[in-house]
Amino acid sequence: MFRLPTLLIFFLMVQSACTGDRVIYEEVQEIENGQWFHGQSRNFNFEVPDTSLNYRLLLYLEYNTDYRWQNFYTEITTTFPGDSVKKDILSLELASKTGQWFGKCNSQSCSLTIPLQEEVRFNMAGNYSIAFDQYMRDEDVRGITAIGLKLVIPRD
Repeated sequence: MFRLPTLLIFFLMVQSACTGDRVIYEEVQEIENGQWFHGQSRNFNFEVPDTSLNYRLLLYLEYNTDYRWQNFYTEITTTFPGDSVKKDILSLELASKTGQWFGKCNSQSCSLTIPLQEEVRFNMAGNYSIAFDQYMRDEDVRGITAIGLKLVIPRD
């Protein structure tokens, strides 16, 4: 009598496992009181096990709907195995020019996943560190409540 639901649940679990990306690393860090000051880096450390695979690097942001700007500037510092460092400045678009928030929103907050790199191959296996610093003109940015990083191996 319980056999059919058990088989159905098993089938759904197998199907979802076969269609999803393989998560290598995932971490979300809260921004205390939704107030991000200059100099407060958010650091993410992960290991790349295999250089022959393509990876997808995703950034996750949570922000309040009363955030004052359309975008968010961040300085990204990547430290590679062997300690070489690369810095980039990136503007993350959080809303359209008409003020429509991107991502999944309710009346108070939004969450948005932004692809940082699609189908990237790492030259070296080992430990990587990516740090995000707020790079806005204000000393403190109010309204960004969490930031996260996810590294996945996409399923073909």
